[in-house]
Amino acid sequence: MATKDPNGYYAILEIAATASASDIKTAYRRCAMELHPDRNKSPFATRDFQLLVEAYAVLNDPSARARYDTSTIETTQRQCEPTAEIPTPIECSMCAKVTAQPRYAIFYEVKSFVVLTRRTAIQGVLCSGCAEKRALHATVITWVLGWWGLPWGFIYSIHAIISNLSGGERPVTINARLAVHQAWVFASLGKLETARAIATDAQALVRRIKPDKELLRKKKRGYAIPDERAQLTKVIDTILTVTNAGGSATKLKNSWALLRRPFFIQAAILLIGVAVLAIAVQAGTRTLRHTHKPTSQTVTPRKHPGRHTKRPPTAPNGARWQKFPNYIPEYPVYATTGIQQSRSTTPGIDKPTEFPKTSSKRNSEMHGRQLVSYRPARHSRREIVSLTALESPHAFLVAAIHASICDRHGGACTEKT
Repeated sequence: MATKDPNGYYAILEIAATASASDIKTAYRRCAMELHPDRNKSPFATRDFQLLVEAYAVLNDPSARARYDTSTIETTQRQCEPTAEIPTPIECSMCAKVTAQPRYAIFYEVKSFVVLTRRTAIQGVLCSGCAEKRALHATVITWVLGWWGLPWGFIYSIHAIISNLSGGERPVTINARLAVHQAWVFASLGKLETARAIATDAQALVRRIKPDKELLRKKKRGYAIPDERAQLTKVIDTILTVTNAGGSATKLKNSWALLRRPFFIQAAILLIGVAVLAIAVQAGTRTLRHTHKPTSQTVTPRKHPGRHTKRPPTAPNGARWQKFPNYIPEYPVYATTGIQQSRSTTPGIDKPTEFPKTSSKRNSEMHGRQLVSYRPARHSRREIVSLTALESPHAFLVAAIHASICDRHGGACTEKT
């Protein structure tokens, strides 16, 4: 690679090519304060600020940054000519080692603060060992700080853990170009057997390249878009032809396979986290059960009091109830307060004697009358009719009939009170 910063985006932000995503954001804010046209009085302030925005837009997007970082890798047919210079080998961005299988990998770590959730991409050209360290570091940070934000903390954390567990995001097209370039480097250095093995590995990556929908649209519109898959296939065939020294080609051990040590370590962390969460939920459920015990209370249905409609067998004075309406001796009758006052002033009749209230509340309470009794006295026919007329027309009629019966038998009759 001739340079790692072809358009000078890292130089505009004044950062290194291996800077993290947080470093890029910090540098952009600092440069934006300095280069903004309202503060910068230079005649080129607007142009400089537009370049700053363009650089940040490319470097802040993980996919766009991956394409930019690998845009200077030469994978053309001209590179395979015998007179070409020996290309620069691709190094790991962390340990600066040259390996046979460098890969561009993107890992994610999530940090949440109540309502603020930040997802940071950790990316670069890495060897398998450094990729393992990056993945474990990002996963641990996500497990510790990624769950405490609503609503995106939980969603981003799940995505980051699963992505890191599977080896991160590895763009197929970019990694195929890296493998082709590294194969030609080893072929130029005279390590033909290793170069052939790397070319075979690159051939498998090229087969996995899918056509880009955006490039297909541009081709339909008439743009001249080169077919990168076809170009990589030609370069690989050339390398295999040059390195064909006879015999069976050796195969590289896939250091980026899924079932490796990083996978099992992160899977163990995942299982431990799930077990701790299940234990915490179970303990909380038990605590709630012991704290809130169900109270066993027997609820007795309320009985409607109803009305006392059953009459006692005898009257309060001990006499049995009469079966037909009539006045009988020493039998209680009902009279209003006005009747009692009129009878109390009538000569020959004693004052009514008040009895205590009985269980017959229907007659004594509903009609507002009082249970009274009169002592027997002897009166003539005219006195009975005159006394009864004070009560009501109905009582007057009954008294008149009674008086006529007394006259028929002769003599005075006893008033039934």
